[in-house]
Amino acid sequence: MSLEMLKDALSYIDDALDLLRKCIRENERLEDVLEDVIYHLEEAGELLNTIISEREEEE
Repeated sequence: MSLEMLKDALSYIDDALDLLRKCIRENERLEDVLEDVIYHLEEAGELLNTIISEREEEE
């Protein structure tokens, strides 16, 4: 897996988080459900960021 692919995946997660937060602003009834999704995406983003940092240090 290339470093660029990992960075792209992280960017997609960031974009998804932005969209989900916008959805919550537009429809607060979705907040409870979407907050769980947001939490897990943030965790995934942090893990990807760690992997990316480790790969960059190796290069």
